[in-house]
This record gives sequence, structure tokens and C-alpha cells, in this order.
Amino acid sequence: MTDQDFLSVVERSVAARIAGDLAAAASLATDAAHMRPDEPSAWHTLAMATADLGLHSEALYARQRAVDLIRSAGPVPASMRQYVQQCVFGYATSLLLAGRWAEAWTSWEVGRLGYSWNPAPGTQYWQGERADCSLLVVCEGGYGDLFLFSRFLPLLRAKFPGRIGLFVWPGLALGFRNWSWAGIAPEDVYEIGQQFPTGVWTHSTSIMSLPGQLGVNSARDIPEDTWRPRLNGRRASSGGIGFCWRSEENQTKRRFRSLPH
Repeated sequence: MTDQDFLSVVERSVAARIAGDLAAAASLATDAAHMRPDEPSAWHTLAMATADLGLHSEALYARQRAVDLIRSAGPVPASMRQYVQQCVFGYATSLLLAGRWAEAWTSWEVGRLGYSWNPAPGTQYWQGERADCSLLVVCEGGYGDLFLFSRFLPLLRAKFPGRIGLFVWPGLALGFRNWSWAGIAPEDVYEIGQQFPTGVWTHSTSIMSLPGQLGVNSARDIPEDTWRPRLNGRRASSGGIGFCWRSEENQTKRRFRSLPH
């Protein structure tokens, strides 16, 4: 079998997945894994298809195979770094779905650092090992990720004695919530796109890194989000439940997160 034959099968699997034909995508990816069982891309492709089908045990197995093959190959060329991070991040996601949170956090960090987030300019990457510093928590993902992961800020405040700052998405520094509930002073909350003072913050971390850094290793460790929502200075109504039916998917090849019209 030639390289082109193998690549053709992988590409057809990816195309089927993007088109929403998940059964065909999984079948083609299985063929690719049988053709070249020592090729990480075959297993990564299979993992993506099986995960979309909800076959999470199969996806974890495939991602474990891909990561093991990557590790055994030695140093990663710079040109392959982003692809390898995608494989490692997928592996972390599968471990989390399997409830193996403590095992997942290292891969969770490796898969995201320098890819989906970077330390703020002028700061060092904080890994939870230092308390004698000032720490800026940086947003990652989207608005919803900030809403969900901000529940870990009070836990950080309880365990971290130094000064804490927060870098949030535009429009959320004021009005959305009073960040002092998490032990963060109003003057230490900045919006992305605005300049923040240099020389104040020695270290930074992502808000999505906090669970691993704070030892959240099971669902029992997740703190309750005790904030009370306020929009434009008014307490939000408790009389109804709403949902967002459209998702920003500009960077997503397989668009499946939004409901149809």
C-alpha cells in the first residue's frame, strides 16, 4: 500500500465526518488503522469518528494508541507540534469522560498551552507551584467557558494568598457580575483588547487550567457556583429558563453545535 492510498482513506474519513456521515467516517478510519496500525494519524482519525458517535470507550482506546505511538517516536518536529497537541488534547478529553480526571490534567495542559491560550505578555506560566507571586487568570475558549469555569475562582482565592487578577472577554469586567465575590478587586479585572499594566503580574494561568491546578479530581470536588446573576445592575429573573440555540462555529469544520432554524 502506498502513502497516497493510506492518505486517501484518511481524507475520505475526515470528509465523511465533516459531512455528518459518522458511520462511514468510522468505517474508513477503521480501515486506515488496519492498514497502518503504527501510524498515529490513523488512530486519531478513528478516535474523532468514534467520539462523535458516542463510543467513548473506543475513542479512548484509539487516542491512547495515538499518544503511545507519538511518545515512542521521540522528539516532535516543530511542524507537527500543533497536530500532536490536538491528539494529546483529545486524549485528555477522553480521560475526563471516563472519569479519570487525575490522569487527564497533564495532557489537558500539554494539549492547550501555546495552542488555545498563552500566558499574558510579561508573565511566566504558573503551574500551581508558587504562592509568592501575583497571578493573572486569563480567559480561554469562549464566553460560556468563562461562565462555567469562574466557579473555581473562589477555590483559587482560598488556596492562593497572593494578588489575583482576571482577564475577561469584552463586556464582562463590569455589570455581568461583581468579581469581588471571588476575591478579585475591581481594579484587577481587565477586558481583553484593553491594555493592562505591565510589571504588576508575575505569573498567569488559564481559567480552564484551574481544576487541574487546584486538585479537582472528581465531580465531588467541583465547587458550587454561588453567584447571583445580575444583568445591567438588576437581579436576573428566576421565573424562566432559556437556552442559546446558536453557537459561534467559525473555526469549526464540522458544525454541529447549533440547532437548525
